[in-house]
Amino acid sequence: VVSAQYEILSRWMHVISQSKKGSGKTAGAVISTLHHLEPVDGRVSALVVCNSGEAATLMGKELERFAAYLRPSVKMDVFTGSDGAAESANQLKHDSPDVVICTPGRLQTLVDSGVLNVDDVKRVVIDDADDVITDYGNRDFLQKMLSTMPNKPKMIILSSNPTKRIHREAQKIIPGRSH
Repeated sequence: VVSAQYEILSRWMHVISQSKKGSGKTAGAVISTLHHLEPVDGRVSALVVCNSGEAATLMGKELERFAAYLRPSVKMDVFTGSDGAAESANQLKHDSPDVVICTPGRLQTLVDSGVLNVDDVKRVVIDDADDVITDYGNRDFLQKMLSTMPNKPKMIILSSNPTKRIHREAQKIIPGRSH
């Protein structure tokens, strides 16, 4: 999965990767995201959305692990619902990360409050899309956010549940696609 996914991502295409857990989807997304990252001081360049705080924390650790070898200067922060909104806002302002990893609810809070500017995001990864985009509140928010972003980001949508329904739902949130 990693090499096939990386080949597609190196061409800057959208990817919906559906395969069983442990197949390398996350590693492929992380490597590609770090490889194509174009950090701009004070701007978020990549956004990773995970279905839970635990998943976001694990994704943050995975990104840190690969970044140590691929992009040691990359700054990243994890924001979850267990963090207070004010604490998340302060951390975001103070750290000025290149990559933000968060849960859908915390993402919505940060974007809606104007604390997180997503205008410069060029890559969006949605991990465990099964849970993230089948929640229609999350999907509607993501569709709205993605459609208003001036730089239509490349999407990496990961799912451990290879069903047609998940694939259809994933296609609905990719910016610029006719549905």
